[in-house]
Amino acid sequence: MKKVVSLFVVQICLFLGGCHTEHKDGLYGMSELNSQQTSQILVSVSNAGLSAMGQLVFSGDDILWYNETTKELRYKDNGSKKSMIINNKEISFFMSNQYLFSSLIYTSADSFQIINSLVLYYNLTENKYFLLDGYPDIAILQELNALYQQNSLDDYNFNIPVNGQDMIPSMPQYAQELRIENRQKIAAEWGKFIDQLKKEGRYIK
Repeated sequence: MKKVVSLFVVQICLFLGGCHTEHKDGLYGMSELNSQQTSQILVSVSNAGLSAMGQLVFSGDDILWYNETTKELRYKDNGSKKSMIINNKEISFFMSNQYLFSSLIYTSADSFQIINSLVLYYNLTENKYFLLDGYPDIAILQELNALYQQNSLDDYNFNIPVNGQDMIPSMPQYAQELRIENRQKIAAEWGKFIDQLKKEGRYIK
């Protein structure tokens, strides 16, 4: 039944690339972006301190809109963003240089991992980005759990990496609780982010 798992579970790989400090390959360094951007929203590569701004990946000026219903984050040019977020694991969101929150980065290309905190997910097939509370969807975990309970998934025991941490049981209820808890931790900062998107005309409900 390993084939069932491989067909059913969306595979993900880490990706995130920082901007060069020169105009090379269409990427911009921090000083260039700061001189050109008008949005107060800035997104940088996360460094060791997380709350300290690293090299800018994109600004609010690159965002066309964020859809609260579908969770899709649409850039003005989705294709150009791919080359800018390929080699790193995490990005940090700022507003007027004030740290808001961080997000992991994953694509639909490689090994399966449950993420129970904010994640910028890139669907390679559809060329779409989604800013999600976690990945995969709880409904998928519930279906996998049902198959597991029916002994339909051989050698699948739910002891899989969660947020890159220790191998721990990852049942749907546990995942949902973690996602709610992690969202509550950044509720105020998320509200500031959404309010700014609305002010800049980059929000769809």
